[in-house]
Amino acid sequence: MLVRSVEPRRDPWLSPPGGSRRHRIIALGEGAHAWAARADLTGRHARVALWGDAIDVMQRLDGEIVLSATDLVGFLACDHLTQVDLQVALGLLEPPTRDDPYLDMLAGKGLAHEAKVLARLRADRTCVEICGDTRTRQGLLDAEADTLAAMRAGVDLVYQATFFDGRWRGHADFLLRVSTPSALGSWSYEVADAKLAHSVKPRALTQLTEYSLQLARLQRVAPTLMHVALGDGSWAILPVADEMEEHMTARSGLEASILGSPRPTYPERVDYCGVCRWADVCADRRRAADHPSPLPGMLANRTRLLVDAGITTVAALATAAEDPVDGFSDATWERDRCHARLLVEERSTGRPAYALLPHDMDGGLGALPAPSAGDLFFDIESEPFGLPGGLEYLFGFVDVVDREPRYRAFWAHTREDERTAFEGAVDFMLSRRARDRSLHVFHYASYEVSALRRLAARHQTRQAEIETLISTGVLVDLYQVVKQSVRISRSSYSLKSLEDFYMPRRDDAVSNAGGSMVGYELWRQNGDDDVLEGIRIYNERDCVSTLRLRDWLEERRRELELTTGCTLVRPRLVSTAGAASQTG
Repeated sequence: MLVRSVEPRRDPWLSPPGGSRRHRIIALGEGAHAWAARADLTGRHARVALWGDAIDVMQRLDGEIVLSATDLVGFLACDHLTQVDLQVALGLLEPPTRDDPYLDMLAGKGLAHEAKVLARLRADRTCVEICGDTRTRQGLLDAEADTLAAMRAGVDLVYQATFFDGRWRGHADFLLRVSTPSALGSWSYEVADAKLAHSVKPRALTQLTEYSLQLARLQRVAPTLMHVALGDGSWAILPVADEMEEHMTARSGLEASILGSPRPTYPERVDYCGVCRWADVCADRRRAADHPSPLPGMLANRTRLLVDAGITTVAALATAAEDPVDGFSDATWERDRCHARLLVEERSTGRPAYALLPHDMDGGLGALPAPSAGDLFFDIESEPFGLPGGLEYLFGFVDVVDREPRYRAFWAHTREDERTAFEGAVDFMLSRRARDRSLHVFHYASYEVSALRRLAARHQTRQAEIETLISTGVLVDLYQVVKQSVRISRSSYSLKSLEDFYMPRRDDAVSNAGGSMVGYELWRQNGDDDVLEGIRIYNERDCVSTLRLRDWLEERRRELELTTGCTLVRPRLVSTAGAASQTG
């Protein structure tokens, strides 16, 4: 295995004479309530269960711990989260604050979606909204009493229904009246929630099941179904009984976990970190302890195996014996040890390090097609919540003319624009391919191919052309090449993580996909062209980064050939008729 470190590179095109290419993005840190205010959301239902606004997170009221579905979601995701939230509830720890404009935007758009669903539901129904101060035990009891009074009155719709049994609280977006008899009379209710996602997530199921359990207590009959108003305008309807057994087991586990004093736990890295208010605090703790969890692909079960074997740091893993510890395969053990060694090397030298993997006949650097003067480098920007099914609003391409990157963009701000931009982007690739049969279109990760197929199906256009571009190997995913050919001293294989190997770090106002989504939503609201220009620059730099990555991988290919003495075969060139050949 070949191991190298590299000096940071400068790219004159990315730092043009005359100053920075930074552009202004305004109001990126306004918070969820600012987004909610734009949707005219006021009062009790503008409550946001995130971070500092998290009144649904574990509390101590009148000396007793009160739990919620939010706590149950957290418990199922991360035992450490439950214990630190318990410390906060007991007054032993201050809660953190986390400034994340993207999550603020999602929370605000979720509230706006909830308001739209409410408007549709109450248009032809009698409706009662449950209001009041639910920050106290008595306030919760009063709100549940108001909820039950509305149910007994037989209204069609109860909005912000509140449940409180003395230990568990809950706030369902909606209760829908159905014709099933109950203790209320010839009717009963079922729970409905508005969710911005386009499919029902496990977290939503946990919340809905908890609300359904509480609802059964009030009306003395279990609801049959639970309903989700999804962000694409559709409704999902799910049987309550399918979830209840597992839910009750998890509920009991959470109740047992908060008995007595908080237990010492370690903040393993889990998927829930992406939305957790403690994420930065936990990451700092792992970093300070040199914990192995930041290594690429490192799962919590593997870090526990390492700890059980006495390997508690990246440095210790880097110098561990060649024989794997219990629970590791030979391949996984060698991969994790290699990543640890590279990370330690970068700490020592201050330069990013990489290691080339042995040549794989079915992929890796052997999957790189020969460079062509006409090659294109492609990236798409999307906005998943502006329209049902989302909007692909920017198709960006870079090619090289006179040794300099040249950028071209196809924009879309409506569904009809999207069709026009999609057709333009596809026709652009096809026309360039017709002029240069050796041309390839490089992208990073699978999103671009998935989006092109989705758009072809949505608009019923260019479907055959897209499948031809895919089946003939014109579209090349560099993420797969990287994963199969090189290991790096980074915690992930994202494009931004790789850029230290071949280009300067970015300092633009928009520097990641979340920022581009936030910026695009702001542009929709205020029409500020500076915001749109910031997104254009971000997309252009992603395309340039893909170009620079391809060139860096070509250098690694030559390096592997020189050090191993082998000649890597280029991938097959597939014609539309299905004929194939290989080139050296």
